[in-house]
Amino acid sequence: MNRSPKRSWSSLVAGAVGVLACMGSFDLVRVSELRNLLYIIKSAGQGNGPIPAGAIVFRGGSKYLPRYSRPAARRRKRGMVPTSEPRRRGAQSKADTAYAHIKEQIERGAFEPYQRVLAAPIAAELGVSGVPVREAIQRLAAEGLLQIVHNVGARVAVIDDHAYRAGMEALAVLDGTATSLAAGQLGAADIERAEDINGSILSMLDDFDPALFEELNTQFHEVLYSACPNERILELARSEWKKFSSIRGPGAAVDRDRARESVEEHGELLDLIRGSAPSAQIEQAARRHVLKSLEARTGHRSRLL
Repeated sequence: MNRSPKRSWSSLVAGAVGVLACMGSFDLVRVSELRNLLYIIKSAGQGNGPIPAGAIVFRGGSKYLPRYSRPAARRRKRGMVPTSEPRRRGAQSKADTAYAHIKEQIERGAFEPYQRVLAAPIAAELGVSGVPVREAIQRLAAEGLLQIVHNVGARVAVIDDHAYRAGMEALAVLDGTATSLAAGQLGAADIERAEDINGSILSMLDDFDPALFEELNTQFHEVLYSACPNERILELARSEWKKFSSIRGPGAAVDRDRARESVEEHGELLDLIRGSAPSAQIEQAARRHVLKSLEARTGHRSRLL
């Protein structure tokens, strides 16, 4: 009667790991977790020695070896050590730089509506390859600031009238809610800063610059809603303000008359906050302010007014 030859503990481990590998893929297994399975195999007379406590087995192709059998660098090179290396910081920072640069150009109006945004000139200007620039373009397209058109490429997005109205109504609701929740958290310095920004808007009305108005108007509202204690509402409000301060839509530019009205409405809103008015009243005033801008820009009178 032939007897099965004795096997070393490492070959036993290899067999045990192979069995478990059939049940589900894994990269790292502690031998102590295989104790029950190895006990059964040993009981059949196929073991010839104790298993070192705490040994670790790595899977690399068809080979399963103890952790201390090879230097870590060699095991990693051969795929035997699970790694989850983070993305290179340099590549990510270049994409972020390109993203910020393109977005700034859109917000400043340097890129006209429907203007193509080409990766090569931007890459040359920033001194980077086209890869991070194309990644930035994709991110901006996902945010709605750029459009990817077949056989054309990326261009500055211009939304239609319906989408613009819907977006501005959503902004009105979010800004009103965030501002009303933040009102009780604002200090004297916050209110003073908002008043200074509103004064800057008033001082530039004679030599009116629509792009500068959008920038100052966004800053004014950011001071008022930034203290909102609800982080999710704050995040949504900030995102919508950034989007609609730079987006190109039908009749999006504000004229001097509407800008003057905005300054007055800003002052009324500050008076309500300074006087600790009820939250509902502050919310209504902030929401109405945004919706009146929508009406001035498009002629659409929202049902939310």
